[in-house]
Amino acid sequence: MRRGICLFLFLAVVAAGGAGARNLDGTLGLIQRPISTVPVMVKAGEAFDLTVAAVPEEMRVALYRAAEEVLLLNHTREQGALPPAVGGLVTVRVTVPADTPPGLYGLAVRVQPGRVSDTAERAVKVVADWPQTYTFAHVTDTHIGRQDPPLVEQMLGRTAALINRQGVDFVLVTGDITDNGRPEQYRSFLQLLDSFQAPTFVTPGNHDRGGGEVGAYGANTIYESYCGPANYAFKVGQHCYLSLDTRWAEEFLPHPPFRAWLEEQLKAPPPKLGVIFSHRVADTDLPYYQEQLPAHNYGLYVYGHTHDDNIKWVGPKRLMLLNTSHEFAGTFSVVTVAGDQVVVVDHYHRTGVN
Repeated sequence: MRRGICLFLFLAVVAAGGAGARNLDGTLGLIQRPISTVPVMVKAGEAFDLTVAAVPEEMRVALYRAAEEVLLLNHTREQGALPPAVGGLVTVRVTVPADTPPGLYGLAVRVQPGRVSDTAERAVKVVADWPQTYTFAHVTDTHIGRQDPPLVEQMLGRTAALINRQGVDFVLVTGDITDNGRPEQYRSFLQLLDSFQAPTFVTPGNHDRGGGEVGAYGANTIYESYCGPANYAFKVGQHCYLSLDTRWAEEFLPHPPFRAWLEEQLKAPPPKLGVIFSHRVADTDLPYYQEQLPAHNYGLYVYGHTHDDNIKWVGPKRLMLLNTSHEFAGTFSVVTVAGDQVVVVDHYHRTGVN
C-alpha cells in the first residue's frame, strides 16, 4: 500500500499552486472536504467521505506525509460510474488500509477527464484505535489582519507552538479568525493554521462574514470559499462534535435551515459524549440548548466572542459552557476528556515562547 511519493503527487502539488487544497487565489479547489479547516479523524481500516468539485470518470486518491504514500482509491472507467453529483459536488466513500501508520496526513486527488489534481494539507488524522483519554485545545478570536493590537499573526504562531508542545489530539478554532473577512486575511490565517501539528476544526464568527452579503441570512460565501462548510459534524470514536455557524446577530436557532440541521443531528442515536462549538451563544438560544443538548448527551458547549475565560453550568441537566479569552493575549484552553466525561479544563495565559 505504501511507497515513495510518485509523479502523481508532484503533479498534484503543482496543480494546486503550492500548499493545500487551494486555487491560486487561496480558495478551495478540487478537494472540498476533508481540508485543513474541516479535517477528518479516522481509525485505520475504516472509511471516510471525500467530497470533490468535479464529476469524474476516474479518480485516484492517496494520503501522503514526508516520503510515503497510502493509496486509498484507484477507480477506473471499467469499474463503473462513481456516485452522482449533488449541487456540482461528488462524495465518494474511501477506506484507509488497516496497516496505515497513525499520524496526520495530507490528501491528494487526481480526476479524469481533464487530469485535474489537488492536495489538502493536514486533512486526515489516522489513529490505530480510539483513545479512552484525549485532549483538545480551544483557540478563538484570532482577528488576523487587526492592527490594534499589532502583531496578531505572530501571536497565533506562538500559540500554535505552545499547543504543539502540549501534544493535543486536535484543536477547535471558534471564529473571528479574520478581522473583517478580507481575502488576504483568510490567506494569512490559513498559512498560520498549518503551524499546528494536530487537526484544526474551524467555525466562523461575526467578523468573518466579509462584504456583499444579502439579507439577514445571506450565504456566507467568503468564509465557505476559503474554509468550507460552517455547519458540520465530526466524530472521535463514539463522541460527536458539532460546529454551529453563529455569524449573524440573530444567532443560530432563528435561521430555519440551521435549526433544522441541528435538530436532524439530534435525531441520531445519542453519542457517548457530545460537544458543540461555535463563535457565540445567544441568551435567546440558551433555553433550547440547556434543555435539548443534555437530553441527547451533548454536555459541553465551547465558544468565544466575549473574550473571557469562563466556565459555568446552566440548566437543570447541567450543560457546561466553556469560553476562552481572546488570542491577542496568546491565551488558549486545553480540555481533557476521559471515558465519556470532561475531567479537566486548563487555561493558559500570556505565555511566551523562545
